[in-house]
Amino acid sequence: YVTQIEPETNKITVGYDEELYSYNLAVNNINWISGKPPSEPIRVAAKIRYRSPESTAILYPKANSAEIKFHQAQRAITPGQSIVFYQDNEVLGGGIIEN
Repeated sequence: YVTQIEPETNKITVGYDEELYSYNLAVNNINWISGKPPSEPIRVAAKIRYRSPESTAILYPKANSAEIKFHQAQRAITPGQSIVFYQDNEVLGGGIIEN
């Protein structure tokens, strides 16, 4: 499995399936539906790709970004892909996965 891509050096890293799982990610270019980020960490459901199930996580807001810590490891979190945050049936916002 490809575990990392470094386009600037034209390098890829391969590894085992278990190396694809991670609990954390950074997200930038966030669009908050309310227009304003939360002022403190909040519990959310998050989807890291269109067909993935929602997963419970804690969102730690920063100035123009956020950190996400999932309760269960997620497979193949991919930089450049979108992530969407939910609370109950409400979309809070979304952004671009950084790492």
